[in-house]
Amino acid sequence: MDQTGPVARPAATVRVVAAGCLAVACTSVVVALLAAGGAPPDLPSGIADPGPVVGWGTPVVRLAGLLAAALTVGSLLVAGVLGPQDPVSVARAVRSARRAAVAWTVTAVLGHVLVVCDTVGATLTTVPAGRLLPWSATGETTPTLATAALAALVAAASGASATRRRAAALVPLALAAALASPVAGHLASSDDGGLSLGGLVVHVAASLVWAGGLAGLVLHLRTDPGGLAVAVPRFSALALVAYTALAGSGLVAVSATLPLSGAGWQTAWVSGYAAVVAAKTVVLVALGVVGARHRRVTVPRVVAQEPGAFLRLAAAELLLMAAAAGLATALSRTPPPDPDPGVVVHEIATVDPLSLTSLLGAWRPDAVVLLVLGAGLAAYLTTRRRRSAEARDWPRHRTRCFVTGTAVAAVTLCSGIATYAPLLLSVHLAQQLVLLLVVPPLLLLGRPVDLARGAGARDLPAGVRHLLAVPLTGALATCVLLTVVHRTPVVSQSLGSSWWHLVVVALTLACGLALWWPVLAAEAPERRPSTEWAGWLLPVVACLAVLAIQLRGADDLLASAWFLELRLGWVDPVEDQRLAGTIAGLAALALAGVAVVTWVLAARSRPARPDATAPDQPRGQDPRSTLPVSASSSTAP
Repeated sequence: MDQTGPVARPAATVRVVAAGCLAVACTSVVVALLAAGGAPPDLPSGIADPGPVVGWGTPVVRLAGLLAAALTVGSLLVAGVLGPQDPVSVARAVRSARRAAVAWTVTAVLGHVLVVCDTVGATLTTVPAGRLLPWSATGETTPTLATAALAALVAAASGASATRRRAAALVPLALAAALASPVAGHLASSDDGGLSLGGLVVHVAASLVWAGGLAGLVLHLRTDPGGLAVAVPRFSALALVAYTALAGSGLVAVSATLPLSGAGWQTAWVSGYAAVVAAKTVVLVALGVVGARHRRVTVPRVVAQEPGAFLRLAAAELLLMAAAAGLATALSRTPPPDPDPGVVVHEIATVDPLSLTSLLGAWRPDAVVLLVLGAGLAAYLTTRRRRSAEARDWPRHRTRCFVTGTAVAAVTLCSGIATYAPLLLSVHLAQQLVLLLVVPPLLLLGRPVDLARGAGARDLPAGVRHLLAVPLTGALATCVLLTVVHRTPVVSQSLGSSWWHLVVVALTLACGLALWWPVLAAEAPERRPSTEWAGWLLPVVACLAVLAIQLRGADDLLASAWFLELRLGWVDPVEDQRLAGTIAGLAALALAGVAVVTWVLAARSRPARPDATAPDQPRGQDPRSTLPVSASSSTAP
C-alpha cells in the first residue's frame, strides 16, 4: 500500500480543496470581468441602475450554480456509471447529488431574482414583487426558472430512491437543467445560424461531465482504494472523450465570435473577449497536460490500489477547473466584439456565389454532428480492435464501409454543403438525399449491430427487428418524411433554424436506415425476399418523381418568405427550385435502377424448379417420391 495514500483526515482535506476551488473560481471571475470590460458599468444619472450588488452578484451566483451543477452531475455519475455497485456507496453519492441539486435550485432562484433586477433596473429592495412571479417571466428570466425547476426535479427524484439505475437516468436531466441558461445566453444569439450554439451545448455538457466526474471521485471514493481502482479507469476513458469534445466544441463556438477574416477581424482578436478566451485556452492546455500525466502515471498506480498520487494531482486539477469555471462565467458576461458588418438577416453570413471550390472549401463544422459521428466511429473502431485482440477476425471491407459512411456524413453536414444548404433549396435537397440514400447503406454494410452483439451488447428487441425487416416500414417512413419536409412549413423551419435542421437530419438518417435495413441488415428468420424489398422501393421512387414534377413545374416558390428575404444577388430562387426538382428526378431514376438491378440479380440467383416431365424422370411420377425418407419418418402413427 502506498504510504502517501488517503490522508488521515479526509474530510478536512476535502474542505480545504473545496474552499480553494471557491476562492480560485471567484477570483478568476472578478479579475476577468475587470480586465475584459465585463464589470458592471457606471450608468449616468437618469438611467435606472440596479447597483453593484446586482451587478456583481449576478456572475457570482451564476458561478455558484455552475459549481453546484458540476457536483450534482459528478455525484450522479459516480453513483450510476463510474463507481462500484456497492449499495452503500451508491446511496451516499445519491444523497450528495440531492444536496447539491438543492443548492443548485437555490442559486437558480436567486439568479432569477438578480436577472429580474438587472432587467428592470431595480435593486433587491425596490424590485416589483409581481415581476418575480413565474407568469411574469420574460425571455431573459425564463431560462433561470427552467433551470430551477429542472434542478428541483433532480433533487426530488434523487430523494425518491437511491439506486444505480435511477442515478444513471438522472444524468441527462441534470445536463438539460445546466444547459437551459447557457443556451439562452449571448452565444445563443450569435450571428452564425446556430453554429456557436451547437458548440456551446457540447462544451457545457462535456465540461460538467469531466469536472463533475473528477470532483465526484475525490468526494466519494477518496477513502476507498478498491472503489477508485474500479472507477478511475472508467473515468479516464470518459475524461479523454470529454476533453476532446470540450476543446473541439470550444473552437467551433469561438470561431463564430472571433473570425479569422472579414472586416474588423484584427480588432476582434485584441478585444477583452479574446483575452478571456486566451486565458481559458491556457488553462485548458494545462488541464490537458495534467490529464496526460494521469493516464501515464497515476491511473496505473490507482489500479494497483495506490491512490495517493492520483488524489494529490486531482486536487490540483480541480483548482485549474475552478479557474476555468470562473473564466467561463466571465466570458458569458463579457460583451463580444462587434460582428462583421457582412452579416445579413436571418443570422446567415454572406457567402460567395456557389462554385465547386466554395462547396468543398467553405467548411461549417457543427460540434453536435462531429461529436455524434466521432463517438460512433470511436465505438466501432474500439470494439473492432477488442475483437481482433481476442483473435476473432472482422472483415476489413465492413470497417471500410462504416468509416466511409461516417466520412460522407461528416462532409455532407460540415463542409460547404452545410454552408449553402440554408441558402439554396437545391443544395438542401441534395444534402437530404445523400443522408437518405448514400450514408445509411454504407453504415449498414459495416454491420455495426453484429459487431456490438459480438462484443456482448444487448441485441435489438425482437419486435423492433421484425418491424425493421418489413420493407413497408422504411418505404412508408421515407415517403412521409419527404412529403412533410417539402410540402409543409417544416422546410422553412429547417432552412432557418440549425436545431430544426438537426432534427430533420436525424429523422432522415433514421428513415434511410429503416429503408435499407431489410436488404442489408435483416437476418433470418426476419429477412424478406429481396424482390419484395425492391417492390417497396417503387412508392419511394414515385414520391421522388412527384416531388421533382412539383418543384420544376410549380408556380409558387417553396419557402418563399425565407428565400426572398435573403436577397442573394447571385442566384434566382425560382431557377434554383427547378434545379432541386432535377436533383429529385435523378434520385428517383437512380433508386428505380437499384430496384431493377435487385430484381435481375434475384431472378438469376433463384434456383430452377424441378420439371416433372424431364427425360430422367419417369412420366407421371411425383418428384417428391425420389427424395430420401428419414428413419424417423418411415413409420407414421
